[in-house]
Amino acid sequence: VLKEAENEFSIIQSSTDDLGFRHVKLQQEFKGVKVYGAQAWLHFEPDGNVYFNGRTRPTPNITTVQPKVNKVV
Repeated sequence: VLKEAENEFSIIQSSTDDLGFRHVKLQQEFKGVKVYGAQAWLHFEPDGNVYFNGRTRPTPNITTVQPKVNKVV
């Protein structure tokens, strides 16, 4: 379950095709850290229909995030 979907996604791409369809690519994030494999598309038809496809993850049930990169040896 996404607890605050409006705060968990960033727009990473937006375009309109030749038929007037607008396509918006979203990246899910949690406390500023990208959620691996969690990207989605919204497709807006000129007549107002909206379609969704992609993958999302449930909102983590943690309070702090400290991202780190492990050194590859």
